[in-house]
Amino acid sequence: MPEVPKYYLGADPGEKGGIAVIDDAADCVFLRKMPETAAELLQLVRSIPFPIAKAGLERIDPRPTTFMMQGKWVRSILRSTCIIYGDYLQLHMALLACDIDPLIIGPYDWQKGLGIEKRRKGETKTQFKGRLKLEAMSLFPNEKVTLAVADALLIAYYVRKMSNGL
Repeated sequence: MPEVPKYYLGADPGEKGGIAVIDDAADCVFLRKMPETAAELLQLVRSIPFPIAKAGLERIDPRPTTFMMQGKWVRSILRSTCIIYGDYLQLHMALLACDIDPLIIGPYDWQKGLGIEKRRKGETKTQFKGRLKLEAMSLFPNEKVTLAVADALLIAYYVRKMSNGL
């Protein structure tokens, strides 16, 4: 009896994130940027035509930020952090609603697992994200890799690697 192919999902939450599905051979079979609404997100996850063996969802933690306001140091969780945390929760629930129970993975965990060097001293966030995109492009040369889907591809690749003990 032929072996049933396995599919691995990587999910990067947020309006600048995406969802990727790769197969056993590390070929990308499904790649989308995040939709704008929760209803569209659920529909997107429902439209994935592959049985997912393992899924990884990048963890988002709403951490307080300390900043100076009117001469005093104030700790607060920024509105943008709250929005992306809400996006993370929506994506988590959409996956669960479609019977996909994702492994919650911190960004440093999947990056380290793929041998990606941490953000270098003096490297901007934009430069670091560009480096992640280049890494995804090297692993998936036949895909149109954008900043929106690069992390999702890398997370899917990491989940595949972990699942196969590579």
